[in-house]
Amino acid sequence: MTEENIEVKDRIWITCKSRIYAERRFRRYDVISHLALSMLSIIVIAITLLRDLLPAEVPLDAYTVVYSVFILAASIIVFGFKFGEIATLHRECYLRLQRLHDSNENASELLQQYHDILSSYPNHSDTDYESLVIGRTFPNKKNMHSPTGTPISWSFWMLVRWAIHHLLLVILPIAVVVASIGSIFWIW
Repeated sequence: MTEENIEVKDRIWITCKSRIYAERRFRRYDVISHLALSMLSIIVIAITLLRDLLPAEVPLDAYTVVYSVFILAASIIVFGFKFGEIATLHRECYLRLQRLHDSNENASELLQQYHDILSSYPNHSDTDYESLVIGRTFPNKKNMHSPTGTPISWSFWMLVRWAIHHLLLVILPIAVVVASIGSIFWIW
């Protein structure tokens, strides 16, 4: 295998792995959004069922209407994001890239097919590439190299962005649920 083939195959490998992280991210978004919407729906049901146990001065009818409209709007927005469909597209892309990586084509043919595949699918984000780099180099200190042979490793700011992104994925849905329940008791 020529040096040029190795460089192209390395590029394909990095893109393929980044797309795997993109699929995981969109699957996670899909699950988290469904769980958050389900929890909010359960809260609306609980408010109506437990209205006798809640403070009398709380306008429960107003709360249930506001929560119901919020849940409807959030459901429409989440449906519009099509997290599951985008995850499936990323999966199709990385499977095609894996087949291309395993082929015995020459470098120019590999590069042409690589660009053809990428033009047919949505792009992954920098977060996906950073997740790949951190996942491969941070916990176990394995070496990773770019297609040109340059070592790739995580930086402090890459780690900070990655940590903030993953913390927000956990904190935001919890904050929405807590704010929904807490507003009944804190405001009144």
